[in-house]
Order: sequence, then C-alpha cells, then structure tokens
Amino acid sequence: EALQREAALQESQAQLALALSAARLTADALRTSQAQLAGITGSAMDAIVSIAEDGRVLFYNQAAETMFGVPAAEALGSPHERFLPQRYHATHAEQVRQFGQSGITARSMRSPGLLKALRASGEEFPVEATISHFLNGGQRVFTVILRDITQRVRSDEERASLLRSEQAARQDAQAAQLHLRQAIELLAAALDVPAMLDVAVQGALRALADGASVEVAEDPGPDQGHRRVRWHAAGGGDARMAQQVSRLRERDPWSDPSDERMQVLRSGQPRLLADVADPQLPALPVDRVAVL
Repeated sequence: EALQREAALQESQAQLALALSAARLTADALRTSQAQLAGITGSAMDAIVSIAEDGRVLFYNQAAETMFGVPAAEALGSPHERFLPQRYHATHAEQVRQFGQSGITARSMRSPGLLKALRASGEEFPVEATISHFLNGGQRVFTVILRDITQRVRSDEERASLLRSEQAARQDAQAAQLHLRQAIELLAAALDVPAMLDVAVQGALRALADGASVEVAEDPGPDQGHRRVRWHAAGGGDARMAQQVSRLRERDPWSDPSDERMQVLRSGQPRLLADVADPQLPALPVDRVAVL
C-alpha cells in the first residue's frame, strides 16, 4: 500500500511538473504575443482605441497619442467621449450599443457629412473610422481604428476650388466672346459716332460695370483753352445709376484742372479711383464725391 501511494505521488508530481511546464510555455507565448501586439500597434500609423461597454478607454496606442495630443497615461480609464465633438455625444453611445447588439462584428463608421474627432487643443478634424467588438470574460470590448484625413480633405477642397475657378473662367471667357461678338455686330450696324458710343457703353454695362460713360474730345486746335468734349454717351444698370452717371459730366473737365477726367485726357493714361475716400487721392470737388 505504501509502494502504491508512493507511485501515485510520483505520478502526481510528474503531472504537476508537466502542468507547470505547460503553464510556463503558455505564459511565455502570451508575453511573446503581447510583445508582438504592442510592436504592431505601436508602429501603426492609425490610431487604435479600445473601450469598455461603459465607455472607458482600455487600450490607446502611440498613434492615438500623436493624433489626439493626449498621453496614454491620461487617456486610459477616461471616457472616450473626450475625443468626440460635443454634438456627437448624444447619438454616439446609442449607435455603439446598437452595433454591439447587431450581430455584426466589424463595420465602417459613417455619418451624413465628414466624421469629425476632437484634439486636446479643441480642434476638430476629419477622420475615417472602423469599429469592431468582441467578448472578453463576458464583457464586450469595442475597438476603433481611426485615420486622420485632414490632408486628403484639404487636397480635395483645393481641387474642387480649382475646378470651380476653371469653370468660372471658362464661363467668363465665353461671356466675353459673346459680348465682343454682339458689340462687333452692333458697331457694324451703327451709322454714326454717337451710336457707336452708345454701343460701347451698353457693352461695358453688360460685361463689367454698373454704370459707364464715354467722352470723346475734339481734336486740339491752336487754342487749347477752347478744347471741349464733342461726343458723349452714358448709361447705368438702372434708371438711378444712369442719372448719377450723367451727373458726373455736368462739370466741364477743362474748367477744372484737378478734374480726374482732365488728367486722363492730358496724359493719355488710364486711371483707377479705387476708393474716393482715400486721403492719398487728389481732393475732388465735394459734389462729385457725393455723386460717386
């Protein structure tokens, strides 16, 4: 009986030794697996965040630290809503709960517009995200993988802006060609200089102006003091503008050397009055400023 007990004890010790050896192998394998997982998630360019059913952060990789500007020591155990804009809080928790009960283990997270996340600085930025879940000891764990797409969105917006600018430029060019063709046809039909000036004014109103005026000075004679405007045409986009434009030529440019039209006529150079209130511009008569 003693020999049998001794044999049974030796067998139990052998089985215990095998069990301990297997446990050590399992622990070594687990540590290796954890090290490999840490290496993979640590080098991942996308943020990886795992959360418990109550919303606490359980896992938070290095890319998440960089993306959100929050160190892992601060993020772990905190509510994950801190990484979401306030307007998402009400619906996000319910969407995650429904996803956990849907029977689907992984899916892409979408929204009607761009999905936004929140940095520690308060800056919102666009992201792409996928979510998955699994049971761990009877508790459901959700894992979200996020990618910052700020640069992609910016590039898309720049391309869209360039496309809109190109389309607008093409439309402007087509409109300009149309105006030019119409002006040529009208000028060809005009019988005298006043009719041609009216065509020029109407062309300017259609193409680039709210009001326009054209003045043609007579050829200079021996006495420059008697030089005058021989032909004139004016118009506006509406009756009030047309009246204001006509008032601008009530003053004869040759009666006032400071008149801006006189300066243009003398120099032969175009002149832009970008802002009649600009103190750098020569002083204009008060009545003309009021009209302008």
